[in-house]
Amino acid sequence: MTADASSKWGDLLVRTASAVVLIPAVIACVWVGGELFVGFTALLGCLIAHEWTRIVHAGSGPQYALHVAAAHLLDADEFIT
Repeated sequence: MTADASSKWGDLLVRTASAVVLIPAVIACVWVGGELFVGFTALLGCLIAHEWTRIVHAGSGPQYALHVAAAHLLDADEFIT
């Protein structure tokens, strides 16, 4: 196996473990719904904003705050309507 191929599959165990944990959590949040679902989507919004600002904006704090605020506004809008 080349160095390129081994680095490609190097984190497979971590990704598999996270899928084993996250898939049941997502199904449970969707099943229960309500405030648990809204809280879970808010958490996902924060995690996505963190990843996006880390990749695109070099981890800029103001950009992170802006993206988290936008995610929460979208989440609140879905809960209200």
